[in-house]
Amino acid sequence: MADKIMKYRGEFDASQILASLKSIRSEMEKSGAAPSLFKGIDKDIDKAESLVKELTAAINNGFKDTKDVDNFRKKFETLN
Repeated sequence: MADKIMKYRGEFDASQILASLKSIRSEMEKSGAAPSLFKGIDKDIDKAESLVKELTAAINNGFKDTKDVDNFRKKFETLN
């Protein structure tokens, strides 16, 4: 008996979230914000990009059980 994999049928495109974060950073830089402020924004952008990669990989690999689905949901909710 083969293991069943659940596939995600929706759409997942976090490019708007990432673009918005990068836009905020760019506007801060243009306005002459202190360089120390960029550390936090750059860290948030890096975390968001990493999370998007994890979520995309999970979607592409499918979900083996409800634990996989719950883990995906929890990670997805951190984008909000």
